[in-house]
Amino acid sequence: MRRLLTAFAILGAVLANTAAVHVTHASSGTAPATRAGKILGMVLSHKIAGTASAPSSAGALHYNNGPVMQINKVYAIYWVPPGYSVDQNYISLINRYFGDVQADHGKISNVYATDTQYSQQMNGAPSPSFIQNNSTFEGAAVDTDMLPPYDPVNCPQATTGGTAGLACVTDAQLQQEISTVIKANHWPVDNNTEFFMFTAKNISSCVPGQEGISQAGVGTYVTVPICAFSYYCAYHSWYFDSTVNPNSQIIYANMPYADTVSPNCAPQNSIGTSGITYYRPNNDDADATINVVSHEHNESITDPFGTGWWDSNPNDSTAGQENGDLCAWTFGSVGADGANQTINGHRYIMQQEYDNYTSGCLQTETPQFSLTPNIGYPTAPFKIDNLTFLPANSTVNFTFTSPGSSTPESLGSVTADATGHATKFMTSVPADALAGTATIAATPNDGETGSTTSFTVPAP
Repeated sequence: MRRLLTAFAILGAVLANTAAVHVTHASSGTAPATRAGKILGMVLSHKIAGTASAPSSAGALHYNNGPVMQINKVYAIYWVPPGYSVDQNYISLINRYFGDVQADHGKISNVYATDTQYSQQMNGAPSPSFIQNNSTFEGAAVDTDMLPPYDPVNCPQATTGGTAGLACVTDAQLQQEISTVIKANHWPVDNNTEFFMFTAKNISSCVPGQEGISQAGVGTYVTVPICAFSYYCAYHSWYFDSTVNPNSQIIYANMPYADTVSPNCAPQNSIGTSGITYYRPNNDDADATINVVSHEHNESITDPFGTGWWDSNPNDSTAGQENGDLCAWTFGSVGADGANQTINGHRYIMQQEYDNYTSGCLQTETPQFSLTPNIGYPTAPFKIDNLTFLPANSTVNFTFTSPGSSTPESLGSVTADATGHATKFMTSVPADALAGTATIAATPNDGETGSTTSFTVPAP
């Protein structure tokens, strides 16, 4: 997430309407904030983000000495009070999505594979412990409780950041309702479990945001709510409730109904221009929500408490952002059906996630490895090292193909662990290798996509 570095210029009556607040930049290259205190990973609405282009790659994700979710469990809460509704297949599609992510655990063909490069190293551990692509969908509940009393100060509708005509709940009210549902269903809570709170259509939410104002040349900061659909589309956070679990935090994500104010939070091919295409591969409002679910889920895995992986270099244009923020609203290649990802045989539209290896946004991974050295005569030994992004618990075969040849020769194989990593191994250039640039291929035995790199055999 981006720490709240951005100043807002307030013109006219500060709380008059949503048009009264304009995002300005605290310094050249600074983007709107995606973090406000403990509110992390805000998916900026198109209105605030202003572009669907890939963000600056000036930064990188850095480890900030806190925990990650090495494996994770998910519960879904659908808060649909009397008088509110969701699309016909909304709940079933989102539940299916979580089930599909569970079914395809360990694979490198879905966006969650990008998380396996990130790790934690705590309590004096001699080596890092990497994240697994391992998510379990534990259950769901439909919550029909009435909305709490409206808070016009902390949850404005037709004021700064709000959206006229919508109901609104504060973050504190969301937390209270999450705790209520957890206790009613006797769900377990620990630091590897996340609760997704989905609110019905036409329900907004707001969190405190710090905004800069200037009058008569004097600048100061004031706290003014920033709200769903106008500023953000979703976020993740955590809180403590001793009545639920005195020994653990509650990790949660606030998931407003993304298609409430289309196009502010809907996946699309461009922003603010004619000819916009909205991606709805399942022809349901759930498509828009699943995209931001993926954003928050991946960020919670890699940075559940704001002390995991994010760009902590204050000099970066992307300072403060997490893996989802760096790639928000970037979809790569989208099929004719409006989807760009297949998980467990089902099609979805999902943003890409940040990959530190390539300093870019990816939807899938391929096996990564290095050669030391990457040049040698026939029979010369060399090492295959830095093995990452392998399908979990799978065997990956390595072959050597001489230039001009179509016959690969075996170099050996490795077995990946549950995180998709494997131990380096020694091999050697085949005795009959021809001079020139050879190809070394890594091929997973589970049928997922492999990768290649080159090796030079000098002329005798």
